[in-house]
Amino acid sequence: MIQAQVQTGAACTLSVEEVSPEDLFRYGVVGPAPGSDVEAGPFTLAGVVEKPDKASAPSNLAIAPRYVFNRAIFGAIAATLPGKGGELWLTDSIGILIRQGLDVRALKLQSSERRYDIGTFETYFKAFIDFAVADERYGYMIRQYLVWKADQI
Repeated sequence: MIQAQVQTGAACTLSVEEVSPEDLFRYGVVGPAPGSDVEAGPFTLAGVVEKPDKASAPSNLAIAPRYVFNRAIFGAIAATLPGKGGELWLTDSIGILIRQGLDVRALKLQSSERRYDIGTFETYFKAFIDFAVADERYGYMIRQYLVWKADQI
């Protein structure tokens, strides 16, 4: 992402991933610029929407919270008004960059890349287990415990 940011000179480069239409309401969703090839590398964004409903989502590409910004983001954050629930959302600040005519780009996560969402107890527990079993020092013991625990259920 940093390499893409440097090469394009964009104000922002962010990562995205495909999500099911039923889950779009949970994420910031990007709208690729017309003619953009989302598979070919950093593509230009025409817009972003925070937590859209399925009918108003500009695509099925959700922001996978990985960002690289230049200093323009600070002015955009200062100009951001509270969104749903009174929160300041980074997605709205990115939208300001786009409306200012600045270059905002996205990179789609590759099939070999994974983003962990820890926004719910279920997704947090799954992420914790994945990292625990992969741990070089404790992974073997955790895997053995999970096998034992599964037999107890």
